[in-house]
Amino acid sequence: MRILGIDPGIARVGWAVIETHAPEPLTISFGCITTEKEEKPEIRLLQIHAAIQLLVTKFHPDCMSVEELFFATNAKTAIGVGQSRGVILLAAAMAKIP
Repeated sequence: MRILGIDPGIARVGWAVIETHAPEPLTISFGCITTEKEEKPEIRLLQIHAAIQLLVTKFHPDCMSVEELFFATNAKTAIGVGQSRGVILLAAAMAKIP
């Protein structure tokens, strides 16, 4: 099984593609999607969505694992991460990836 794992954010989105193999998973690729602070939020979200679509097209994952927001001391940061997570989940849904 090929898995696309994602750590969402608005400035940086970490990602990795692994394949499950016995006895250990195999790392296929990994990286970071970055957006510029000076850009409008909607442009940054569009960039993240487009980058995730490219990863899905390139690696053809069987499923996607997206980290949930579990702690936030800064509400502004939490909103950006939540919005990023939303466009990432949208890309997965559009590609019919669980």
